[in-house]
Amino acid sequence: LVEVHQRMHERTGAELDEQETKAALHAVQLDAHEAELGASRREISQLHTSLKASEAAALEHEMSLELHKGELQESSSKMQSVHDLATSHQDAHRRSSAEVDAR
Repeated sequence: LVEVHQRMHERTGAELDEQETKAALHAVQLDAHEAELGASRREISQLHTSLKASEAAALEHEMSLELHKGELQESSSKMQSVHDLATSHQDAHRRSSAEVDAR
């Protein structure tokens, strides 16, 4: 009976050792997963920061394009005014020449 009791203790001790080994392995695996998770979070944070910088650059570029568009429209309007003035001036010269020719 003592021998059976001793073997049960030995088996229970071996099972406990096995469970402790498994628990230690799981703790190491958990630490590794937590480290990977931390690295992934840092990478996501960096990507998010990069995305925000890209969005800011895109917005700045869009605003610059709108400014240039406004400048082009203003320049086009001025060119049209000059063209209209030149056409009016030419028409006045033609009328003047026609009047001179008519006399």
